[in-house]
Amino acid sequence: MRCLHMFGNQIVSGSSDMTIRVWDLDEGPGWSRGSCRRTIAGHSGAVRCLQASATRIVSGSYDATLRIWDMITGRCLHVLRGHAGAVLSLRFDDARIVSGGMDCLIRIWDHAGHCLQTLAGHRGGVTSIHFSPEDQVLRLLQPLPRPLPRPLYLYLMPCVASTTTAFGVLPHM
Repeated sequence: MRCLHMFGNQIVSGSSDMTIRVWDLDEGPGWSRGSCRRTIAGHSGAVRCLQASATRIVSGSYDATLRIWDMITGRCLHVLRGHAGAVLSLRFDDARIVSGGMDCLIRIWDHAGHCLQTLAGHRGGVTSIHFSPEDQVLRLLQPLPRPLPRPLYLYLMPCVASTTTAFGVLPHM
């Protein structure tokens, strides 16, 4: 297993075997039992990241694609192509999907699979994204080699599709 996302009493997991599994958990003490409700296949590389909601699963893979799946049927609704390498991180809300890749790019997509914006500037793969719909800010935390040769950067970007990027820097403490 490469990644997982908890949603209600379900766990959605992504694996090196290129599949996604939806697990139902018993709500007893310690969630000691669970069963695989569905196995979803379609990626041609390991599933590296995913997020689930009541109606959708969005997954990113080493095959350089994101896929939008119907949570109930497991059917692939859209394949999002644009990254030149593995998709390492993603987050979505009702309006957009944000992905980070090994190609050092951040892409913002709509749920129909159209790339709305591409953000360049990283010198390494984008491995972690936090998207906060409440304050409309996208936070990207880029891991740096040890020892730290330079400050740790926190990038802040208003999440409006037509807005250009605004960056803020958090100095190394």
